[in-house]
Amino acid sequence: MRERNTGHVILGILAVGGDLSGYEIRQWVAQAIGFFWSESFGQIYPELQRLTKARLIKALPGEGKGREIKRYRIAAAGRAELERWLARAPRPERPRNELLLKIFFGPVAGAPGVRAFVDEAAKVQSARRQSIAAAEDLVIREDRAADTLVYSLITVLSGQFVTAAREAWARASLDLLDAHEAGGNKAVLRAYAKAKKVRGLS
Repeated sequence: MRERNTGHVILGILAVGGDLSGYEIRQWVAQAIGFFWSESFGQIYPELQRLTKARLIKALPGEGKGREIKRYRIAAAGRAELERWLARAPRPERPRNELLLKIFFGPVAGAPGVRAFVDEAAKVQSARRQSIAAAEDLVIREDRAADTLVYSLITVLSGQFVTAAREAWARASLDLLDAHEAGGNKAVLRAYAKAKKVRGLS
């Protein structure tokens, strides 16, 4: 099987969630793993066809008209492929953060543009934190007695930690920008030291 993460994502969702339609797989991607993993929805249906052709999943008889009714089930070969992939250590992440890149080039863009980007980042993280809190409520309510509970809560906890840290960083960055505008580099250094002290980083 070629190394395509979309295929492994689909295999994993079918292994955990049981028989699902393409639409239901999309919902799993959006609601269950969307805060830490993104997938192109346009790739899901072609990948379902590829996995079916490779006999890694089975297309079950449809219950009505339309492709959304058709459900898929992971096959023995698909489970074996999923287990092989899960046993391999995750590949190291390659950092690519466009926001930080644009901030780094802030002397060219100017402070007002950087401020707008950072302010928007704070709002996005705040909204994401609320979304993760809703996911937490759903997991605790529906998976309280399930084998998946501990693994789901570990991923939710990661989302909470990362999102809270990113929001705190954005708000501290706005404080640094305020300090720079008010008092230049000396004020920035004071605000920087304060931000580190408040968050236990110094």
